[in-house]
Amino acid sequence: MWSRGHAYVLETALVRARWVGCDDRGRPMEFTSAEIERRGWTLTRAS
Repeated sequence: MWSRGHAYVLETALVRARWVGCDDRGRPMEFTSAEIERRGWTLTRAS
């Protein structure tokens, strides 16, 4: 998934899945699928 020019990848674990990537300053960030939905992000590219 891409947002604001940054890639986020889905990491799956035994307990929960999370989306991980970096912010504008290179700091790691992680989001749950619910947080992605609340932000209005989608898995498809906007046209």
